[in-house]
Amino acid sequence: MWTRRASSSRTGTGSDKLVENLVRNATEHSDDGVVVRVVDTPDGFAVTDDGPGIPPEDREAVFDAGYSTNADGTGLGLSIVADIAEAHGWDLTVTECERGGARFEVADADRPDDHGADGTDGTVC
Repeated sequence: MWTRRASSSRTGTGSDKLVENLVRNATEHSDDGVVVRVVDTPDGFAVTDDGPGIPPEDREAVFDAGYSTNADGTGLGLSIVADIAEAHGWDLTVTECERGGARFEVADADRPDDHGADGTDGTVC
């Protein structure tokens, strides 16, 4: 389940587009019922999921245009995420959640409207 709050007062859309692409990626590469969360971090926010995660050896390559583990995939989703982060001067890293799944950390970024929707402080996936 992913909760999204609408707001007409947002001034920027970079974090929204970045989060949208990460949610799409998680749902396309996971079984039904994947849980995606957007949480605060000390330097920005993180998007976490409880899907299969990304092996350490693939974590740099996933941001390359054309890289996909899905035979039908375009390999553009995470490269778009990287392009958005770079265009805004944000630092983007991918790690693994403590309970499995992927964790994309965005530092030096404006937080999206729905950050912290699960009530966590971003330390646990």
